[in-house]
Amino acid sequence: MQRKPLFAALVAGSLLTLGSLAQAQYAPHHDLDRDGIRNSQDRDRDGDGIRNAQDPNPNVPNIARVQRNGPNGDLDRDGIRNRHDRDRDGDGIANARDRYPDNRRYS
Repeated sequence: MQRKPLFAALVAGSLLTLGSLAQAQYAPHHDLDRDGIRNSQDRDRDGDGIRNAQDPNPNVPNIARVQRNGPNGDLDRDGIRNRHDRDRDGDGIANARDRYPDNRRYS
């Protein structure tokens, strides 16, 4: 019967440690992407190439790149969300004039 309290203590200790590590990474005075710029001053704190203002997940690197389609994605990876990008596919032709605004091979 003494196993349950020991197990509970180990689990609680592990969760507290993980929580502390996560909090340390995202704290404003720390540097998540280790580029030498504090999170509070860094325009791209996770270092994935997408500015915090456009990044749907500014504390998780590369999550914006995974989601390329949809209104919050960035098809041409220029840092502008698809819903705000005048040229979603990055082919140089504005979406309004592009017959295939989501495919850079066809215009």
